[in-house]
Amino acid sequence: MSLVMDKYDFVDEQQSLRCFSIIFGVSQVFGALAVILVAVWMGNYDGGFGWQDTPKQQFHYHPMFMVIGMLFLYGEAILIYRLFRHEKKRLTKIAHMVLHSFVFLFFTLALKAVFADNMYTLHSWIGLSTVLLFCLQYAAGFISFFFPGLPLSTRQWYMPIHHFCGIAIFIFAGATALMGMAERAAFHVYSNGGTCDKDKFCSEGVVVNFLGVSLFLYCICVVYLVVNPRFKRRPLPEEEMLYPLTAD
Repeated sequence: MSLVMDKYDFVDEQQSLRCFSIIFGVSQVFGALAVILVAVWMGNYDGGFGWQDTPKQQFHYHPMFMVIGMLFLYGEAILIYRLFRHEKKRLTKIAHMVLHSFVFLFFTLALKAVFADNMYTLHSWIGLSTVLLFCLQYAAGFISFFFPGLPLSTRQWYMPIHHFCGIAIFIFAGATALMGMAERAAFHVYSNGGTCDKDKFCSEGVVVNFLGVSLFLYCICVVYLVVNPRFKRRPLPEEEMLYPLTAD
């Protein structure tokens, strides 16, 4: 009987892995498309990129760095345990931390590009709150899972909280990005005198809309892959013996 059940478990696991691979592939297409589209949008309209000598063009780094950092790299960091499910958890944990460090770098640059003159909108308030939550999550994760000597029971207690907060912050980041895009489109693309003032289907408007759809679908794919228990990483045999911390 156990052999029969093991066979069904193996078949079910293979089906789950195929499903995961398909959805993961779709997520990568939408994620890469979002990065490309935000670079096209910010680099080819309204003067392109600039820095402190051209504040208007300096702003253009903000959406691009936020999409790369707080959405694409953040999403990849969340998925890394499920993607490299057969690698040692210590290696995936280090990669998870490294990706989040790059997220920190990108959103720091993104905030530098806008912080002085753009902290009065709802988008900026929610965005700053999301960034602060990420910093707390980053610090708590480092202390809990990298700091030597922390009791295993403490790490076991904190793991589900870390998991939930990571997903929640990613959702906040996605919602904030879409809010910022809608705000930018309303005031600079479709407003009177904007690029699409006379032609609502102008090229910039199409780029913005496809960017929004790509980000939305990328976020949906990432969240689905993370919350679906079918795709959860199973501990390797040596991990079950040494580190009975099974939640990822």
